[in-house]
Amino acid sequence: MAAADGLNALALLDQTKVDVVVLDLGLPRVSGWDVYRDLRSRPYMAELPIIIVTGNDLRDIPPQELSSFLQKPVDP
Repeated sequence: MAAADGLNALALLDQTKVDVVVLDLGLPRVSGWDVYRDLRSRPYMAELPIIIVTGNDLRDIPPQELSSFLQKPVDP
């Protein structure tokens, strides 16, 4: 599944059970950080693996998430 923006991502995640989320921090409408915080606040998604994708400085990534990130540009 893919979402065009953070608001759409949250709506999709409300409707569908997923095993992992690949989350770009640079989403329109609702930022990736806001999506991340929303997902982590939900008890049933608190342990959901989230792979963060960012072109930002890695200092912006919470230390507990540093093992689950992709630095842009990502080469498939």
